[in-house]
Amino acid sequence: MKITCHMITSLDGRLLPERWDDPADGTIDALVDAHYEAAAEALDADGWIVGRRTMAAFTDQAEPMPLLNEPLERPPHLADRGGRAVAVAIDPGARLRFPRGHIDDDHPVVVLCERVPDERLAALRETGVSYVFAGPDGDQLARAMETLAGGFGLRHLLLEGGGVTNGAFLAAGLIDRFSTLICPTVDGLAGVPSILEAAGPAQGHPAAGQHLRLTACETLDGGVVWLRHDVIHDRRRNPMMRLTALALTTALASPAALADGMEITRNGSRDGMIGPADKFTGTAYIEPVFSNQEPFVVNGGKVTFLPGARSNWHTHPAGQVLVVTEGKGWVQEEGKARQVMKPGDVVWYPPGVKHWHGATDTTAVTHMAVQQFKDGKNVVWLEPVSDDQYHGEQDD
Repeated sequence: MKITCHMITSLDGRLLPERWDDPADGTIDALVDAHYEAAAEALDADGWIVGRRTMAAFTDQAEPMPLLNEPLERPPHLADRGGRAVAVAIDPGARLRFPRGHIDDDHPVVVLCERVPDERLAALRETGVSYVFAGPDGDQLARAMETLAGGFGLRHLLLEGGGVTNGAFLAAGLIDRFSTLICPTVDGLAGVPSILEAAGPAQGHPAAGQHLRLTACETLDGGVVWLRHDVIHDRRRNPMMRLTALALTTALASPAALADGMEITRNGSRDGMIGPADKFTGTAYIEPVFSNQEPFVVNGGKVTFLPGARSNWHTHPAGQVLVVTEGKGWVQEEGKARQVMKPGDVVWYPPGVKHWHGATDTTAVTHMAVQQFKDGKNVVWLEPVSDDQYHGEQDD
Protein backbone atom coordinates (compact mmCIF):
# COMPACT_ATOMS: atom_id res chain seq x y z
CA MET A 1 0.00 0.00 0.00
CA LYS A 2 1.24 3.49 -0.91
CA ILE A 3 0.76 6.56 1.28
CA THR A 4 0.73 10.06 -0.24
CA CYS A 5 1.01 13.09 2.04
CA HIS A 6 -1.46 15.52 0.43
CA MET A 7 -1.48 19.06 1.86
CA ILE A 8 -2.31 22.66 0.93
CA THR A 9 0.02 25.29 2.39
CA SER A 10 1.16 28.88 2.33
CA LEU A 11 4.45 29.69 0.61
CA ASP A 12 6.24 29.16 3.94
CA GLY A 13 4.63 25.75 4.54
CA ARG A 14 2.03 26.75 7.16
CA LEU A 15 -1.30 24.94 7.46
CA LEU A 16 -3.95 27.36 8.77
CA PRO A 17 -5.82 29.00 5.85
CA GLU A 18 -7.82 31.17 8.24
CA ARG A 19 -4.56 33.06 8.95
CA TRP A 20 -3.67 33.68 5.30
CA ASP A 21 -4.22 36.97 3.48
CA ASP A 22 -5.91 36.80 0.11
CA PRO A 23 -3.65 36.81 -2.96
CA ALA A 24 -3.48 39.86 -5.19
CA ASP A 25 -6.21 38.37 -7.37
CA GLY A 26 -9.07 36.37 -5.79
CA THR A 27 -9.52 34.92 -2.32
CA ILE A 28 -7.81 32.18 -0.34
CA ASP A 29 -11.12 30.44 0.36
CA ALA A 30 -11.84 30.24 -3.36
CA LEU A 31 -8.40 28.74 -4.08
CA VAL A 32 -8.71 26.12 -1.34
CA ASP A 33 -12.24 25.19 -2.46
CA ALA A 34 -11.22 25.00 -6.10
CA HIS A 35 -8.07 22.93 -5.81
CA TYR A 36 -7.65 20.82 -2.67
CA GLU A 37 -10.40 18.23 -3.12
CA ALA A 38 -9.99 18.22 -6.91
CA ALA A 39 -6.31 17.33 -6.54
CA ALA A 40 -7.15 14.66 -3.96
CA GLU A 41 -9.65 13.13 -6.38
CA ALA A 42 -7.03 13.07 -9.13
CA LEU A 43 -4.69 11.09 -6.87
CA ASP A 44 -7.17 8.17 -6.93
CA ALA A 45 -6.85 6.92 -3.35
CA ASP A 46 -8.90 4.40 -1.34
CA GLY A 47 -9.32 6.79 1.59
CA TRP A 48 -7.58 9.27 3.88
CA ILE A 49 -5.69 9.43 7.17
CA VAL A 50 -5.71 12.26 9.71
CA GLY A 51 -4.83 12.80 13.34
CA ARG A 52 -7.32 12.98 16.19
CA ARG A 53 -7.51 16.78 16.24
CA THR A 54 -8.20 16.98 12.51
CA MET A 55 -10.86 14.25 12.68
CA ALA A 56 -12.53 16.08 15.58
CA ALA A 57 -13.77 18.61 13.01
CA PHE A 58 -15.94 15.82 11.54
CA THR A 59 -17.18 14.07 14.70
CA ASP A 60 -17.39 14.39 18.50
CA GLN A 61 -14.48 14.13 20.93
CA ALA A 62 -14.49 13.18 24.63
CA GLU A 63 -12.10 14.01 27.44
CA PRO A 64 -9.22 11.54 27.96
CA MET A 65 -10.35 8.34 29.68
CA PRO A 66 -8.35 5.98 31.93
CA LEU A 67 -6.47 3.37 29.93
CA LEU A 68 -5.44 -0.13 31.01
CA ASN A 69 -2.27 -0.29 33.08
CA GLU A 70 -0.84 -2.97 30.80
CA PRO A 71 -1.34 -3.51 27.06
CA LEU A 72 -3.76 -6.28 26.13
CA GLU A 73 -3.41 -7.99 22.76
CA ARG A 74 -6.76 -8.30 20.96
CA PRO A 75 -7.72 -8.82 17.32
CA PRO A 76 -8.58 -5.86 15.12
CA HIS A 77 -12.20 -5.26 14.12
CA LEU A 78 -12.73 -4.76 10.40
CA ALA A 79 -16.37 -3.98 9.72
CA ASP A 80 -17.97 -4.21 6.29
CA ARG A 81 -17.10 -0.95 4.53
CA GLY A 82 -19.43 -1.70 1.63
CA GLY A 83 -16.96 -0.53 -1.00
CA ARG A 84 -16.69 2.93 0.61
CA ALA A 85 -13.47 4.86 1.04
CA VAL A 86 -11.93 4.67 4.51
CA ALA A 87 -11.53 7.63 6.86
CA VAL A 88 -8.67 6.70 9.20
CA ALA A 89 -8.09 8.55 12.48
CA ILE A 90 -4.88 8.18 14.51
CA ASP A 91 -6.47 8.19 17.98
CA PRO A 92 -4.43 6.02 20.38
CA GLY A 93 -6.54 6.91 23.44
CA ALA A 94 -9.92 6.35 21.71
CA ARG A 95 -11.19 9.85 22.46
CA LEU A 96 -13.18 10.27 19.25
CA ARG A 97 -16.90 9.43 19.35
CA PHE A 98 -18.73 8.26 16.24
CA PRO A 99 -22.53 8.35 16.52
CA ARG A 100 -22.78 6.56 13.18
CA GLY A 101 -20.65 4.14 11.17
CA HIS A 102 -19.76 6.73 8.56
CA ILE A 103 -18.02 10.09 8.09
CA ASP A 104 -19.96 11.72 5.28
CA ASP A 105 -19.91 8.82 2.80
CA ASP A 106 -16.70 7.20 4.12
CA HIS A 107 -16.14 4.31 6.53
CA PRO A 108 -14.40 5.35 9.79
CA VAL A 109 -11.38 3.41 11.06
CA VAL A 110 -9.59 4.23 14.32
CA VAL A 111 -5.93 3.42 15.05
CA LEU A 112 -5.68 2.64 18.78
CA CYS A 113 -3.15 1.70 21.42
CA GLU A 114 -3.39 -1.73 23.08
CA ARG A 115 -4.41 -0.21 26.43
CA VAL A 116 -7.89 0.91 25.34
CA PRO A 117 -10.53 -0.78 27.57
CA ASP A 118 -12.80 -3.49 26.15
CA GLU A 119 -15.94 -1.44 26.77
CA ARG A 120 -14.68 1.30 24.44
CA LEU A 121 -13.94 -1.28 21.75
CA ALA A 122 -17.46 -2.64 22.15
CA ALA A 123 -18.90 0.85 21.65
CA LEU A 124 -16.94 1.24 18.40
CA ARG A 125 -18.16 -2.13 17.13
CA GLU A 126 -21.77 -1.28 17.98
CA THR A 127 -21.66 1.86 15.84
CA GLY A 128 -20.05 0.05 12.88
CA VAL A 129 -16.60 1.63 13.29
CA SER A 130 -13.51 -0.43 12.45
CA TYR A 131 -10.37 -0.34 14.57
CA VAL A 132 -6.80 -1.60 14.38
CA PHE A 133 -3.99 -1.51 16.92
CA ALA A 134 -0.61 0.21 16.72
CA GLY A 135 1.18 -1.44 19.63
CA PRO A 136 1.12 -0.76 23.38
CA ASP A 137 1.27 3.04 23.04
CA GLY A 138 -0.32 3.48 19.61
CA ASP A 139 2.89 4.58 17.90
CA GLN A 140 3.65 1.46 15.82
CA LEU A 141 2.15 2.96 12.69
CA ALA A 142 3.71 0.49 10.24
CA ARG A 143 1.94 -2.38 12.01
CA ALA A 144 -1.41 -0.60 11.83
CA MET A 145 -0.99 0.25 8.15
CA GLU A 146 -0.10 -3.35 7.31
CA THR A 147 -3.25 -4.52 9.07
CA LEU A 148 -5.36 -1.98 7.18
CA ALA A 149 -3.79 -2.77 3.82
CA GLY A 150 -4.36 -6.50 4.18
CA GLY A 151 -7.71 -6.41 5.91
CA PHE A 152 -9.39 -4.04 3.49
CA GLY A 153 -7.30 -4.72 0.38
CA LEU A 154 -6.20 -1.07 0.22
CA ARG A 155 -3.69 0.10 -2.37
CA HIS A 156 -3.37 3.86 -1.70
CA LEU A 157 -4.24 6.27 1.13
CA LEU A 158 -3.87 10.05 1.44
CA LEU A 159 -2.21 11.38 4.60
CA GLU A 160 -3.84 14.77 5.27
CA GLY A 161 -2.51 16.12 8.56
CA GLY A 162 -2.07 17.67 10.85
CA GLY A 163 1.62 18.32 10.93
CA VAL A 164 2.30 16.16 13.98
CA THR A 165 0.59 13.14 12.41
CA ASN A 166 2.41 13.74 9.12
CA GLY A 167 5.67 13.98 11.04
CA ALA A 168 5.04 10.67 12.80
CA PHE A 169 4.50 8.96 9.44
CA LEU A 170 7.67 10.59 8.07
CA ALA A 171 9.72 9.42 11.05
CA ALA A 172 8.33 5.89 10.58
CA GLY A 173 9.38 5.90 6.92
CA LEU A 174 5.80 5.39 5.75
CA ILE A 175 5.35 8.26 3.26
CA ASP A 176 5.80 7.21 -0.36
CA ARG A 177 4.82 10.44 -2.12
CA PHE A 178 4.17 14.11 -1.42
CA SER A 179 1.41 16.12 -3.11
CA THR A 180 1.78 19.76 -2.09
CA LEU A 181 -0.45 22.64 -3.17
CA ILE A 182 1.33 25.96 -2.47
CA CYS A 183 -0.93 28.98 -2.32
CA PRO A 184 0.30 32.50 -3.25
CA THR A 185 0.28 33.77 0.34
CA VAL A 186 2.52 33.72 3.40
CA ASP A 187 1.89 33.28 7.11
CA GLY A 188 5.27 34.30 8.53
CA LEU A 189 4.75 33.59 12.22
CA ALA A 190 7.05 31.17 14.03
CA GLY A 191 5.30 28.29 15.75
CA VAL A 192 2.28 28.05 13.43
CA PRO A 193 1.67 24.39 12.45
CA SER A 194 3.53 23.30 9.32
CA ILE A 195 3.38 20.35 6.93
CA LEU A 196 5.68 18.08 8.94
CA GLU A 197 6.29 18.34 12.68
CA ALA A 198 7.89 15.13 13.93
CA ALA A 199 8.46 14.92 17.67
CA GLY A 200 11.98 14.28 18.88
CA PRO A 201 15.20 15.84 20.21
CA ALA A 202 16.77 18.86 18.55
CA GLN A 203 19.49 16.67 17.05
CA GLY A 204 16.96 14.23 15.58
CA HIS A 205 16.60 13.64 11.83
CA PRO A 206 13.19 12.09 11.12
CA ALA A 207 13.69 12.31 7.33
CA ALA A 208 17.01 10.44 7.38
CA GLY A 209 17.33 7.95 4.55
CA GLN A 210 14.40 9.45 2.59
CA HIS A 211 15.20 11.27 -0.64
CA LEU A 212 12.79 13.32 -2.76
CA ARG A 213 12.45 13.15 -6.54
CA LEU A 214 10.29 15.77 -8.26
CA THR A 215 7.80 14.07 -10.59
CA ALA A 216 5.44 16.94 -11.52
CA CYS A 217 5.05 20.70 -11.16
CA GLU A 218 1.89 22.48 -12.34
CA THR A 219 0.66 26.02 -12.02
CA LEU A 220 -3.09 25.98 -11.40
CA ASP A 221 -5.68 28.73 -11.67
CA GLY A 222 -5.12 31.55 -9.21
CA GLY A 223 -1.36 30.97 -9.00
CA VAL A 224 -1.46 27.78 -6.91
CA VAL A 225 1.59 25.60 -7.58
CA TRP A 226 1.05 21.83 -7.33
CA LEU A 227 4.22 19.87 -6.64
CA ARG A 228 4.46 16.07 -6.61
CA HIS A 229 7.46 14.20 -5.26
CA ASP A 230 8.27 10.53 -4.91
CA VAL A 231 10.08 9.50 -1.73
CA ILE A 232 13.04 7.22 -2.42
CA HIS A 233 13.72 5.22 0.74
CA ASP A 234 16.99 3.70 1.75
CA ARG A 235 16.07 0.01 1.83
CA ARG A 236 17.02 -0.36 5.47
CA ARG A 237 14.57 2.40 6.52
CA ASN A 238 11.39 1.42 4.70
CA PRO A 239 9.29 -0.73 7.08
CA MET A 240 6.61 -1.41 4.47
CA MET A 241 9.18 -3.29 2.39
CA ARG A 242 9.38 -5.96 5.10
CA LEU A 243 6.01 -7.31 4.21
CA THR A 244 3.71 -7.01 1.18
CA ALA A 245 0.22 -8.25 0.56
CA LEU A 246 1.45 -10.02 -2.55
CA ALA A 247 3.99 -12.04 -0.60
CA LEU A 248 1.46 -12.99 2.05
CA THR A 249 -1.40 -13.92 -0.22
CA THR A 250 0.56 -15.85 -2.80
CA ALA A 251 3.40 -17.26 -0.77
CA LEU A 252 2.31 -16.88 2.87
CA ALA A 253 5.84 -15.71 3.55
CA SER A 254 7.94 -12.66 2.93
CA PRO A 255 11.13 -12.79 0.87
CA ALA A 256 14.35 -13.36 2.76
CA ALA A 257 17.92 -12.87 1.70
CA LEU A 258 19.95 -16.00 1.00
CA ALA A 259 22.31 -16.83 3.83
CA ASP A 260 25.75 -18.38 3.48
CA GLY A 261 25.30 -20.45 6.65
CA MET A 262 22.75 -21.38 9.26
CA GLU A 263 20.15 -18.70 9.85
CA ILE A 264 17.78 -18.46 12.84
CA THR A 265 14.70 -16.24 12.72
CA ARG A 266 13.63 -15.76 16.32
CA ASN A 267 10.06 -16.15 17.49
CA GLY A 268 8.35 -12.77 17.62
CA SER A 269 10.65 -11.19 15.02
CA ARG A 270 8.49 -12.05 12.00
CA ASP A 271 5.91 -9.40 11.15
CA GLY A 272 2.47 -10.54 10.07
CA MET A 273 -0.71 -8.98 8.78
CA ILE A 274 -4.42 -9.52 8.33
CA GLY A 275 -5.29 -11.54 5.22
CA PRO A 276 -6.85 -9.33 2.52
CA ALA A 277 -10.63 -9.26 2.14
CA ASP A 278 -10.52 -10.47 -1.46
CA LYS A 279 -8.85 -13.74 -0.37
CA PHE A 280 -10.39 -14.33 3.08
CA THR A 281 -13.77 -13.99 4.79
CA GLY A 282 -13.48 -12.71 8.36
CA THR A 283 -10.21 -12.13 10.19
CA ALA A 284 -7.22 -14.32 9.32
CA TYR A 285 -3.81 -13.31 10.72
CA ILE A 286 -0.87 -14.50 8.60
CA GLU A 287 2.72 -14.67 9.87
CA PRO A 288 5.57 -15.69 7.53
CA VAL A 289 7.72 -18.55 8.81
CA PHE A 290 10.14 -19.48 6.03
CA SER A 291 10.44 -18.41 2.42
CA ASN A 292 11.30 -19.82 -0.96
CA GLN A 293 15.09 -19.90 -1.39
CA GLU A 294 16.69 -21.80 -4.25
CA PRO A 295 17.10 -24.71 -4.36
CA PHE A 296 14.49 -25.02 -1.55
CA VAL A 297 11.35 -24.13 -3.52
CA VAL A 298 8.98 -24.47 -0.56
CA ASN A 299 7.63 -21.85 1.81
CA GLY A 300 5.37 -21.77 4.82
CA GLY A 301 3.34 -19.53 7.06
CA LYS A 302 1.47 -19.61 10.35
CA VAL A 303 -2.20 -18.71 9.92
CA THR A 304 -4.71 -17.96 12.68
CA PHE A 305 -8.40 -17.80 11.76
CA LEU A 306 -10.77 -16.15 14.23
CA PRO A 307 -14.25 -17.74 14.64
CA GLY A 308 -16.20 -17.61 11.38
CA ALA A 309 -13.15 -16.79 9.26
CA ARG A 310 -12.05 -18.90 6.29
CA SER A 311 -10.05 -18.76 3.09
CA ASN A 312 -11.56 -18.50 -0.37
CA TRP A 313 -11.78 -21.65 -2.45
CA HIS A 314 -8.34 -22.20 -3.94
CA THR A 315 -5.92 -24.78 -5.37
CA HIS A 316 -2.16 -25.36 -5.16
CA PRO A 317 -0.21 -26.33 -8.30
CA ALA A 318 2.17 -28.53 -6.29
CA GLY A 319 -0.09 -29.34 -3.31
CA GLN A 320 -0.21 -28.12 0.30
CA VAL A 321 0.30 -29.49 3.81
CA LEU A 322 -1.49 -28.06 6.86
CA VAL A 323 -0.26 -28.88 10.38
CA VAL A 324 -2.81 -27.85 13.00
CA THR A 325 -1.25 -26.43 16.18
CA GLU A 326 -4.08 -24.80 18.17
CA GLY A 327 -7.87 -24.60 18.35
CA LYS A 328 -10.40 -26.29 16.13
CA GLY A 329 -11.18 -25.63 12.48
CA TRP A 330 -12.90 -26.88 9.35
CA VAL A 331 -11.53 -28.05 6.01
CA GLN A 332 -13.40 -29.05 2.89
CA GLU A 333 -12.60 -30.44 -0.54
CA GLU A 334 -15.01 -29.49 -3.31
CA GLY A 335 -17.77 -32.07 -3.72
CA LYS A 336 -17.20 -33.64 -0.30
CA ALA A 337 -18.47 -33.00 3.22
CA ARG A 338 -16.73 -30.56 5.54
CA GLN A 339 -14.33 -32.10 8.08
CA VAL A 340 -12.98 -31.03 11.48
CA MET A 341 -9.26 -30.40 12.07
CA LYS A 342 -7.70 -30.32 15.55
CA PRO A 343 -4.21 -29.89 17.04
CA GLY A 344 -1.83 -32.57 15.81
CA ASP A 345 -3.83 -33.24 12.62
CA VAL A 346 -1.97 -33.06 9.30
CA VAL A 347 -3.97 -32.25 6.17
CA TRP A 348 -2.62 -32.95 2.65
CA TYR A 349 -4.16 -31.38 -0.44
CA PRO A 350 -2.89 -32.94 -3.70
CA PRO A 351 -2.02 -30.65 -6.61
CA GLY A 352 -5.02 -28.98 -8.23
CA VAL A 353 -7.59 -30.06 -5.60
CA LYS A 354 -10.09 -27.25 -4.95
CA HIS A 355 -10.59 -26.66 -1.21
CA TRP A 356 -10.89 -24.16 1.62
CA HIS A 357 -9.89 -24.12 5.30
CA GLY A 358 -10.59 -21.94 8.31
CA ALA A 359 -12.06 -21.67 11.80
CA THR A 360 -15.36 -23.12 12.95
CA ASP A 361 -18.19 -20.70 13.59
CA THR A 362 -17.42 -20.71 17.35
CA THR A 363 -13.70 -21.52 17.69
CA ALA A 364 -10.45 -20.09 16.35
CA VAL A 365 -7.78 -22.29 14.77
CA THR A 366 -4.06 -21.94 14.04
CA HIS A 367 -2.18 -24.04 11.53
CA MET A 368 1.10 -24.07 9.65
CA ALA A 369 0.66 -23.99 5.86
CA VAL A 370 3.46 -25.39 3.70
CA GLN A 371 3.38 -25.33 -0.10
CA GLN A 372 5.78 -25.81 -3.00
CA PHE A 373 6.17 -23.67 -6.08
CA LYS A 374 5.53 -24.92 -9.60
CA ASP A 375 6.27 -22.69 -12.60
CA GLY A 376 6.64 -19.75 -10.21
CA LYS A 377 3.24 -20.16 -8.50
CA ASN A 378 2.10 -21.89 -5.34
CA VAL A 379 -1.58 -20.91 -5.11
CA VAL A 380 -4.52 -20.12 -7.39
CA TRP A 381 -7.20 -18.09 -5.61
CA LEU A 382 -10.85 -18.64 -6.54
CA GLU A 383 -14.28 -17.44 -5.35
CA PRO A 384 -15.24 -16.86 -1.67
CA VAL A 385 -16.84 -19.64 0.38
CA SER A 386 -20.53 -18.75 0.79
CA ASP A 387 -22.26 -18.92 4.17
CA ASP A 388 -24.31 -21.90 2.94
CA GLN A 389 -21.15 -23.75 1.90
CA TYR A 390 -19.42 -22.84 5.16
CA HIS A 391 -22.30 -24.23 7.24
CA GLY A 392 -22.91 -27.22 4.97
CA GLU A 393 -22.79 -30.97 5.60
CA GLN A 394 -20.09 -32.16 7.99
CA ASP A 395 -18.34 -35.54 8.06
CA ASP A 396 -17.42 -36.31 11.67
